[in-house]
Amino acid sequence: MTRRGGAYRLVIALCALPLLAACATSGQDETSAIPKQFRASQILVTLPSATPEQWAATGQAIAREYALQPAGEFPLASLGVQCLVYRVPAERSVAEVLAQLNADSRVALAQSNQVFRTKAASANDPYGPLQYGMNQIHAIAAHAVSTGKGVTIAVIDTGAQVDHPDLSGAVQSENFVEGGERSFQTDRHGTAVAGLIAARAGNGIGIVGVAPDAQVLVSKACWYPSAREDQALCSSWTLAKSVDYVVQRGVRIINLSLVGPDDALLRQLLDTALKRGVIVVAAADQGGNEPGFPAAHPGVIAVIASDEQGRAEWPSWAAWKRPVAAPGQEILSTVPSTAYDYLSGSSLAAAQVSGVVALLLQRKPSLSAVEAREALEAASPSLGGREIGAVEACVALDTVLGQHVCS
Repeated sequence: MTRRGGAYRLVIALCALPLLAACATSGQDETSAIPKQFRASQILVTLPSATPEQWAATGQAIAREYALQPAGEFPLASLGVQCLVYRVPAERSVAEVLAQLNADSRVALAQSNQVFRTKAASANDPYGPLQYGMNQIHAIAAHAVSTGKGVTIAVIDTGAQVDHPDLSGAVQSENFVEGGERSFQTDRHGTAVAGLIAARAGNGIGIVGVAPDAQVLVSKACWYPSAREDQALCSSWTLAKSVDYVVQRGVRIINLSLVGPDDALLRQLLDTALKRGVIVVAAADQGGNEPGFPAAHPGVIAVIASDEQGRAEWPSWAAWKRPVAAPGQEILSTVPSTAYDYLSGSSLAAAQVSGVVALLLQRKPSLSAVEAREALEAASPSLGGREIGAVEACVALDTVLGQHVCS
């Protein structure tokens, strides 16, 4: 097991598009260093349902009439729309172009291709207790009645080490970042999230995930612009394609361990997912004035990180968006190079909550998003005053099944 003393708190903020070139490795040309999904001055335009020929003709007409440079296109099958990507020339105002396009009767939606940045900090305690979080949420006890068997969780994140020994047979993968396959296996954050959810039990090595018999579909939508592991970026383009893909694959849980700005296209996709019975779990910004997107979106389960004592302070926004807490400080998980490390943050907490939801779905496949949220809230109670307790898997199972099943 490697030990780098890394607390890993995921905080995603809007990365100003004009500054995106600064994210590239020094000395490299911007267009060669940055995947196409993250380049500056890009907009997304969706066209309503039509034939491929009509979409093509409309896309060409829009490019010509608005003097835009085509940059990409892809269908969003779950919405029944075609998404076109254009680059707005430097001399044009992106805001003005978007206003004109949103007034165009041929256009369903036009928005900026928003870009997000991840940040991380280092831990100061090199000897945290091994997997205290699993005992704190009573996941080991819950495994006597449920292990997540038959449930697939989509992890929309960076890539992950698919062949990590502790994830053997647990992970499927898909990539939506140009050139992202080259670094997929060495991506740290997605590897840690996948391990917390589904690290295999009883294999004589490593750790145990909250849902050790679940399957994980890692969909890479985030990219590290440099060797620094705390600087992964995700864009509206990559996230939209990822959400659409996993919904079409019929997953029951989507884990989004990321926080960023409100996004109109992603709102539509998440609403579609929720209507189809998908349970969406997202990391929240517990230190801000709001939970951030997508945690703030109606129907999405917002997760904050609790400490080693299983406690977290109620965030300032809790009055209008009730969060669920899970262990998020010095959490041991899988990392690339067939290793393990301690990480921290609400992204790790969200992964564990997704694992608990998988335990619930195995025992009750018809579980709705509302039922899941209510069970998790009951299992993550107010401790009085300004604190909330970490979710307990057994309490959530008892609530869903209406009887005492584990202890």
